[in-house]
Amino acid sequence: MGNFLQNVVVFNSSAGYAPQCRVDNGGCRYLFQDGHMFRVTGKHDSTTTVGTRREKTLVGDVVLRECRHVMGLFPAGCWYRKHNQEYVGKIIGRWKWWFNY
Repeated sequence: MGNFLQNVVVFNSSAGYAPQCRVDNGGCRYLFQDGHMFRVTGKHDSTTTVGTRREKTLVGDVVLRECRHVMGLFPAGCWYRKHNQEYVGKIIGRWKWWFNY
């Protein structure tokens, strides 16, 4: 089945990274890659001025559940991927997501 997340903090105005996410500083974007969540700050367009730097900071691991399927359709066993960092958010089931928690 799918992986659905809840309780993921995208922005905290009192965090240390908040000034880097100002619009005039280029804002913040989030990148999900290989089970990790990264915050990318700095100017993102192709006309970046000299002296501005883009930074890619690891926020944490995304909870990923992998399943083995019988005949490619029915889940026979599921497990969570190994992770090294703290999880971002928590995983919720499809039915809980579908019926609005």
